[in-house]
Amino acid sequence: MDARGQLQIRYARAEDIGQVVEVFRAVVAPLEIYSREARDGSIRKFSERELRSRIRDDPKAVAMALAGEEPVGFSITDDQHGPIWIEWYGVAPGARGMGVGRRLIESLIAEAPGRGGTKLWCDTRVNNLPSMALFEHMGFKKLCELRHHWHGQDFFLWELSL
Repeated sequence: MDARGQLQIRYARAEDIGQVVEVFRAVVAPLEIYSREARDGSIRKFSERELRSRIRDDPKAVAMALAGEEPVGFSITDDQHGPIWIEWYGVAPGARGMGVGRRLIESLIAEAPGRGGTKLWCDTRVNNLPSMALFEHMGFKKLCELRHHWHGQDFFLWELSL
């Protein structure tokens, strides 16, 4: 797959949510940078029911990356009436290294003003080198380190003013 030529980023529809959840689980379940408790909690939280509810409330809350018809990535955001929080983004293991994550973040940046977004913000684990490199490349600024934060793990907080 050539992600640059075939990749489509679009907002998820109700009928897509099962596929989004499958990719979410494939991304999160093996992530060793998160504790088992954190992974299990996220998988429970971002269920089909939860994501369906989110897109009912905000049709732009969940986006998906498709290579042809195959879902290969996702983003989940929370519109905070100005700031837009990137709760999760992820790329299916078989599609990594092809620019899918970059395209997801580029899409969030491009779409944010139309959503009334004044900034994008998010966190990363302090050892999530690929995400940190992507956010730095995309112009995000590291704001601070949150020690012993979510599930007792350390995070960096990032923002991109729009």
